[in-house]
Amino acid sequence: MKFYRAGGNRINEVIFRALRNIILQVFMKEKVTFDEAEKACKAQKGHLASIHSKEENDFIYGLAKKSLPKVNHDDLCWIGLRKSPKGWTWTDGSSTNYTNWAPGQPNNVNKAENCAQLYNVDNFKSPKKWNDYPCTKKVCGYVCKI
Repeated sequence: MKFYRAGGNRINEVIFRALRNIILQVFMKEKVTFDEAEKACKAQKGHLASIHSKEENDFIYGLAKKSLPKVNHDDLCWIGLRKSPKGWTWTDGSSTNYTNWAPGQPNNVNKAENCAQLYNVDNFKSPKKWNDYPCTKKVCGYVCKI
């Protein structure tokens, strides 16, 4: 298996890493909605990343921190958690057995925040924690699990 490392902020740059036989890809390109990011992951035969442990969360955070710009909410990355009538569920159908919400999250501002993003910046609010965010907003990063 090859491992690649990003070397800048070029469009369509991809980072590959393996964690316990799982391939993770961090994408940064033109900004995408949650659904666009999930569609792109499915095209790679995967889904937006589901996270099931602190170890996995820290690993994904490390990838995203190194790969993505760090300015505001639109620069944070999508993970595969979405609110449904059943509660928060992963797009890959796996169990929601671990969460890592930032303090006060999910807060569903204007009853419009139904998707999750990872705070991938050390000095931005709560690093490594999750934030609920409108699914239709475009952000510039996302993590796929393949």
